[in-house]
Amino acid sequence: MRKATEQETPNTSASWYAPVSSLVFFFLLILLPAVTIGLTLNMVQNNLAQEKEQQNLDEMAEMTAHMARLANHETYYQETIRRLAESFRWASATEDIASPVDKKVLEMFLFDSAGVRLAWPDGESSKRKMSEDYMQILLRLRKNPASSLSRREQSIAATFSGNQSTAHSLARTPDTLVSFQGLGISRYGAWFELRLPGNLGEGHLIAWLDTEEVNRYELAENAIRKISQMAGKDYIFAWLDLNNPELNSVTGRYKIREQSRKILATEGLKSGFRLDDELVAISDTPEGIRLIGSRQISPPMPLLHNYFNLLRMTVPVFLLFMLWKTVFRVRLDMSAGLQFSLIFGFTALAGVMILFTGTLAYQYEKQNSLVGDYKQRAVEILEKVDRNFTSSYSDLIRQYRYLNESLKNSALTPGKVLEPLAIAQKDDTIAFASYSDAAGNFLFKAPDAFADRNSSSIESKYANLIGGVSSQIIKTFNSSRATSYKYTEDPLGVTTITSRPVEGLLACRSSLQNITFDGDETLTYLDLTIDENDTASGCLFIVHEPRKMQLSYLAVSASKLSASTGFTLAAFPKKHADRNAYYPRYSMTTELPLWKLQDLINQTQVSSFKQGRIDDTEVLVAATPGHNLRNYNLFLIMPFEPIRNEARKLSGIFVLGSLLALIFISFLGLILTNTLIQPIAMLAANATALQKSSGGKSEGLVFSEANELESISTGLTDLILKVREFNEGRSIKRHLLPPEPMVTDQLVLDGFQISKSSDEKEIYHFAKIDDAMCIAFLMRTDQTGIEASLTLSMARMAVKLISQELNVRSPFQILKDLEEYFRINLRRRLAGDFLLMIFDLQEKKLIYSGCGAIRLALLDFVKSSVIVKELPAVELGSTGFYESGKQEIDFTENLMVVALSPIFAAKCHEKLQSLMPYLSIRQREGKPLRPVLQQEAELSCGKEFNETASLLLAHARSPRKEIS
Repeated sequence: MRKATEQETPNTSASWYAPVSSLVFFFLLILLPAVTIGLTLNMVQNNLAQEKEQQNLDEMAEMTAHMARLANHETYYQETIRRLAESFRWASATEDIASPVDKKVLEMFLFDSAGVRLAWPDGESSKRKMSEDYMQILLRLRKNPASSLSRREQSIAATFSGNQSTAHSLARTPDTLVSFQGLGISRYGAWFELRLPGNLGEGHLIAWLDTEEVNRYELAENAIRKISQMAGKDYIFAWLDLNNPELNSVTGRYKIREQSRKILATEGLKSGFRLDDELVAISDTPEGIRLIGSRQISPPMPLLHNYFNLLRMTVPVFLLFMLWKTVFRVRLDMSAGLQFSLIFGFTALAGVMILFTGTLAYQYEKQNSLVGDYKQRAVEILEKVDRNFTSSYSDLIRQYRYLNESLKNSALTPGKVLEPLAIAQKDDTIAFASYSDAAGNFLFKAPDAFADRNSSSIESKYANLIGGVSSQIIKTFNSSRATSYKYTEDPLGVTTITSRPVEGLLACRSSLQNITFDGDETLTYLDLTIDENDTASGCLFIVHEPRKMQLSYLAVSASKLSASTGFTLAAFPKKHADRNAYYPRYSMTTELPLWKLQDLINQTQVSSFKQGRIDDTEVLVAATPGHNLRNYNLFLIMPFEPIRNEARKLSGIFVLGSLLALIFISFLGLILTNTLIQPIAMLAANATALQKSSGGKSEGLVFSEANELESISTGLTDLILKVREFNEGRSIKRHLLPPEPMVTDQLVLDGFQISKSSDEKEIYHFAKIDDAMCIAFLMRTDQTGIEASLTLSMARMAVKLISQELNVRSPFQILKDLEEYFRINLRRRLAGDFLLMIFDLQEKKLIYSGCGAIRLALLDFVKSSVIVKELPAVELGSTGFYESGKQEIDFTENLMVVALSPIFAAKCHEKLQSLMPYLSIRQREGKPLRPVLQQEAELSCGKEFNETASLLLAHARSPRKEIS
C-alpha cells in the first residue's frame, strides 16, 4: 500500500477529466436529437405559416374580387335587379317592394304574364302604351328568336329604348343586364321573368340603367362597407382613385398614409402581396377605382413554443442529475454491456422521433411539391386547350378555300358549287352563308328563304346588311389596285356595323375572324373571288356562331382529356349568359370552388387555383381565362386523392426503409456490443490477473481468443511506433521552415506549404547571405517517414553551410557540393527535385540552377505576361545536370518569381495569368502576395488532397510599407 502511494502523484485535472467528459458526452447525446427535432419543427412551423399566409391571400383575393363586382356598375346592378326580381315571389303585394336606387339611375317597368303594365309605386308610371308594345315585341321574339321586326315594331323599339336592335339583344339573353354601348347608347337594359305576389302568376320586369347617372365612388364605398360587415374586425378595406389618389376612403375610421398611398397607387402591383406585417390584396375596376383589402399576418402555430416548454421541463432535470453524478462522483453500478445497450437504445429512440418528425415534414413538402407540379401541368393543359381552338378549325378554312377556288374555275353555278354549305347550314354547323357579286346581289345564300321578306330566318335579318358589306369590300379591293388609291370614305358604315374597318376585313380575308354584326359576335370566313386580272368579282361570307363552335370543341377536348388523364374540363362564360352556354352543365356554377374561381378570374385575368369539394369529392381546381376561347373561362378539375396517395406512398416507402435500417442498426449494435465488450472484459480480467500475480510465479493465463488479442496488441504497438515516428518527423520539419517572410530594402521573400499527408516530403528555405545577395531553396525528396525528415533537415543544413560558411555564390556549385556531401560523407544517394536561386540585388540578377519537376514561373506585371520555365528532368549529379549548369536572368522591379512544387505545376500558367491583375495591384499597394497565392492553392487542392506541396515567391519591395 505504501509503495503504491509513493508511486502515485495526485493530479486534480486528471481526476476530473473522466466525469466532465462523461457529462459532455451525455449532454451532446441529448443535444443533437433535440436540435434536430427543433429544426424539423421549425421547418414545419414555417411551412404552415407560409401555407396560412397563402390561404389568407387567396381569401382576400376573393374578397377584393367580390368588392370589384360590387363596385362595377354592370355586375352590381345585374345582381341588384336579379334579387329585386326574386323578391317579388315572397312579397304579399307589389307595393311592398321598394326600388334599391334612384329612378334617374335605374328605370323599371313591371308587367303581368300578358305584357300589361302593373301599378307599382317604385316603378315608372309614364310610357305605358309604348312599354306594353315593346313588351309584346320581346314576347314574340322569345318564341321565335330569328324573326325580324316590322317597320312599326322597329319604330316602337327605337323610340322606347333608343335603338331597334335592343329588342333582339334582350330577347336572346333574358335575366341578363345587356350593354348597348356598341349601339351608341350609354345605357344598359335587362328583361327578367319573375313570379308576382299572391295569385298574379308570372310577370316581367324591364329595367334601363343610365350609366351617366351612376356614381362610381358611391358604388366603391358601398362595396367596402358591405364586405367589411361580412369579413369582421380583422380586415380593413379601402378604395382609391388611380387617376386621383387623393380621393380615397377606408373603413373603421382609418386613413391612408402618404407613403402607403404612393405604394398602393403604383401601377402593375401584384393582386396579393405582403407589406411589412400586413397582407394586402387589390383589385381594379374598369373605371380606375382600386379596391384594397388588408389584414395583419396570422401568428403561426406554436409548435416551437410548446417544444421549448417541454425542453424547459426535461433538460434541467437531466442536467441536474448529471451534475450531481459528476460533482459527487457517483458511479452507477452498471456493466459496460448495459451502458452500451442504453446508449444504443436511446439513440434508436431519438432516431424514431427524428424519423417521425422528418416523415411528417417530408410528406408535407412532397404533397406541396406534387400540388405545384399538378398546378403547372394543369395550366399547361388549359393553355393547350385554349391554344388548339384556333387550329381546330384549320380543316374548315381549307375546305372554304377550296370552295372559293372552285368558284373561279368551275362551269357550274355558285349554288351548285356551294351546295355543301347549304347542307352544313341545315345541320346547324354554320349559321349563315352567302355569295354575292360586286353589286351586292346574292348568287347563293343558306338558308334559302330570302324571297319572303317577312320570313323568320337569321339571313332575313342580316341579308341586306351582309350584301351591302360585300359590295363595299369588293369595291374597296378593286379600287386599291390603283396607284393613286387612298381609302377615305365608308358610305355604308362598315366600321360601325362590323366594329372593324374595311381594310381590316380585307387584310384578314381567307381566314376565320371575329366580326361583330350589329352587336352580335360571329366567327366569320370572308374571301374574294379574284380573276386573272386581279379583280374581285364575288364575295363569300360564311358566318358561324362562336358559342356553338366553342362548345363543340370543348366537348371533344374534354372527352380526350378525361380518357388520357382522368381530369374534368369545364368552361363558364365570362359574362352571364343562358344556361346552355355552360359546359358541361349550368348546375356546376353552384359548386363553391368553381364560382369563387369564376369571380376571381374575371377580376384578375390570371391563372388561379382552389382546393375544395365537388360532388363530395376533394378536388384541386385550376382556372385560366380563355384567349382564343375568348368568351370562356376554362377550369380543370383534378381529384386530390391521387396527390395525397402518392405523397403517402413515397413517405411510406421512406418510413419503411428507415425503420428497417433502424432495426438493422439496433440489431447490429447489440451484436457489436457483445463482440466488443466480451474480449475487452477478458483482456481487463487477464490484465488484473497479471498485475496481481508475483513475478516469481510462472502462472499460465489461458485466453480463449488469444489470436485476436495478440493481433490487437501487435497492431497497437506498431501504431504507437508509427505515430511516434510521424510526430518526431513533423517536429523536425516544423523547425526547418522559415517562421516569417524575409523583407529587405529591395526584396521580399515568402513562401508557404500545404501538408495533408503523414509523409513530409518537401522543404523550402530562404536567407540573406550578405548585404546584396539572398538565397532561396526548394527541395522535394522521394523518401518517406522519419528518413525523409532527416534528409530534408541535413540538406537544409548543408546548403546553409556551403552558402554562408564556405561563401559559395553559384547555385550550380552549391547543388553540386550538396550532392557530393551526401554521396561522400553520408554515403547515401540524394534523389528528388531541387531548385536553388540566388538574388544579386546589386546587379539586379537572378541566378538559379536545379533539376526535376519543380517549375519556375516569371510574372512581369508591366507586360502582363507569365513565363513558366522547366528544369532539366535529370538527377542531381548526373551528366545532364552538369550540362545544364546555371541560368541567369534580369530581376527587375516589375518581376515576380514563383517557385512551384511539382504538385502545383499543373495548369500553373493559366492560374497565375488570371491572378496577375490582382497581384499587381497588391504589389503596388505594398500588401503581401502570399495570402492570395495560398488561398488559390488551397482551393485547387480540394478536400481529397493528401500530399505535401510548397510554393516560394520573390518580388521587388514596393516603395510603400510592406504589410506583413
